Amino acid sequence: MLLPCMIIDSLFYGKLVIAPLNILLYNVFTAHGPDIYGTEPWSYYFLNGFLNFNFVFVLAVLSAFIISICEMSVRYKYKGYRSPSLLYVFTLSPMYLWMCIFFLQPHKEERFLFPIYPLICLSGAVTLATIQKAWCVYKMNRFFKESWLAGVFIAVFSTLALSRSMALYFSYRAPMEIYQPLHRMAAQNDITTAPVRICYGKEWHRFPSSFILPNGFQPRFIESDFRGQLPARFTAKGFNGTKAVPGHFNDANKEEKDRYVDVSTCHFLVDFDSPHPTHYEQRFGEQTEKWKVFFEMDFLDSYESKSRLHRAFYIPFHFWERNTFRKYQLLLSKTNKLKRRKKKN
Repeated sequence: MLLPCMIIDSLFYGKLVIAPLNILLYNVFTAHGPDIYGTEPWSYYFLNGFLNFNFVFVLAVLSAFIISICEMSVRYKYKGYRSPSLLYVFTLSPMYLWMCIFFLQPHKEERFLFPIYPLICLSGAVTLATIQKAWCVYKMNRFFKESWLAGVFIAVFSTLALSRSMALYFSYRAPMEIYQPLHRMAAQNDITTAPVRICYGKEWHRFPSSFILPNGFQPRFIESDFRGQLPARFTAKGFNGTKAVPGHFNDANKEEKDRYVDVSTCHFLVDFDSPHPTHYEQRFGEQTEKWKVFFEMDFLDSYESKSRLHRAFYIPFHFWERNTFRKYQLLLSKTNKLKRRKKKN
């Protein structure tokens, strides 16, 4: 997988790029990389790993221990048995090496585990297969077939995975679906304003991509309590967009003031109606003289939803009762109005 990624990245960046190596060099071997973007406790990756893979992640993390126990038990049963130890080493070591490097770093992000997601699945599968082998060696399949063992594991994994997926859908789908009315508006071809500014304050980190916006709509940022570096537009068009190196970036996560626009210049504003406003992060939806709610959806308030279990997994008859939801809003400016085409008689 490394070679195709390297070829594609290098093609788009216009130079040799090895993304996993860059992640390692910046986050481990620079003076400011490990903690410049914040730190997380040691349990962060274990918690996120379980949420994404549930018991597959448990098998993967414990694979070296479980496989060693199973292989020793088989060797104890059959004196002449030769364990495929070298095969296990080559299979498990890449995952463990990656974990050893990034689990020990103070700055943790879920995306740092993306490169080893296939290895987590592989290690979990190898561990389960080794358990089945030991199960058969000790004749436990007389009472419970080894295929049933895998079936039960898959059933538990699938149930938890479905519950997790449903919780994510019901809780956090608003930032992906709130743009649908904009596409209906754009499809009517009755807007002459160009470009249309859609702005983000504290919700900048949930903006999925410019590709989700209709043509003629441009994302912009307004000032919020966040004081780090925000994304910026490409400085070149087309295929050269990823190759051009902008001059207004830094590698120290320092705030760049040129990212901001005045909120009065925005035609739309995406905001989460939090009950805890600040000077910069106001409740714009309540400013009815300036903004109109164009579209809104329910979004889970993680601070008010106290039960971690019910936040993480969808449990029927309890999910909606134990969690608190507020409105994720697409606001339309009343002061900076869009210009529409006049209807023909």
